[in-house]
Amino acid sequence: PAPTPTVTPSPAPRELILGCAPSPDGQWLAVADDLGVRVYETTSYRAVWRAPLAGMSEELRYNQVRMAWSADSTALTVAISQLIYDPVRFVAHLSRFDALSGQLLWQQSFEDLPHVAFTPDGNHFLLMSLHLDAAELWDGVAPERTGTLELPQYALLQWPRTQNWSPDGSLF
Repeated sequence: PAPTPTVTPSPAPRELILGCAPSPDGQWLAVADDLGVRVYETTSYRAVWRAPLAGMSEELRYNQVRMAWSADSTALTVAISQLIYDPVRFVAHLSRFDALSGQLLWQQSFEDLPHVAFTPDGNHFLLMSLHLDAAELWDGVAPERTGTLELPQYALLQWPRTQNWSPDGSLF
């Protein structure tokens, strides 16, 4: 007779990978999971640091994670867009870290602006409302709002993506 399969529970919770991003210089790999963000050296695959992320929830299917490195690979910005049920609203949580130490440089939440798109250099980002009727440009180093976009009343828009930026980050 064939052996009966057995299931042995894992002693540790499993981590669900939600996104990853290599640094521009190829030295680091950032991995976002259901416990936070972890940065690895790509030469040894050794975890250098780990940090919790604002906005992580147990309802992971409603979290969207985006990450962007600064062009010089010295900073990592992580965005989590989240649907919150009570009361129903969308929130984007952004955290910027020093890439070498993992020190949190800043963290901010944005109500009703869940769509995030980073410039290619990772130092600026665009936030767009759920209904695509409002958009704000932000300096990701400061962080501070640097402008707003006027959107046509009846425009057919799609969610912003990083690839919607020009290569130098000057046009969206």
